[in-house]
Amino acid sequence: MANKKKMKNHEDIKEIILETTKKIIKDDGLDKVSIRRITNRMGYSPGIVYHYFSDKEEIINCIFNMGYQDIIMAVGEELNRDGNAREILDNSIDAYIEAVLKNSLEYKEIMNSNNTLIREKTSLLYQGAKDSDKAIGMIVKNLNDGMSQGIYRKVDVELTSQIIWTTIFGFAFKMTQESVDDNYKKKLIKALKNNIFSSLEKK
Repeated sequence: MANKKKMKNHEDIKEIILETTKKIIKDDGLDKVSIRRITNRMGYSPGIVYHYFSDKEEIINCIFNMGYQDIIMAVGEELNRDGNAREILDNSIDAYIEAVLKNSLEYKEIMNSNNTLIREKTSLLYQGAKDSDKAIGMIVKNLNDGMSQGIYRKVDVELTSQIIWTTIFGFAFKMTQESVDDNYKKKLIKALKNNIFSSLEKK
């Protein structure tokens, strides 16, 4: 029982550190994150943070991983469905953009960072990405399904999936940087998807 309580306290404190850091990112920007600023907001000594994380980079990387996994899960929930490939990709684009905009402040700040680990994790423009990057692998599957269903024309699946992902990635990132009203946002997303599918579908 004591061990369970200790574990709960351990996870609680770790969560407080992460939530406090996210609040600093939202309020002041990523460059203002420091161990001292985190602990000042928490009301703890810096030693408590170092008990759970080696440095601020590890905290930022942890926040990024959690946010990125949320996005991958949202997209994967759609892309892993069975059915019409076009409808599945259409829904997955919506899911990706919605997940990014839900965490837009953290996403924008973290994507602007020069954190080496984040750069490595978001790197996908290389041959063989379909075998090592989960998102690219899921889009490759969708493209293969679409071709076998007679919906998509024959394409190089890895190259095309990289172009699709980076197009959506760049679009969503830009949406986090600008204030766009809901009606125009819908028009932009519709135009984005029309452009993607016009290059994929058989004429």
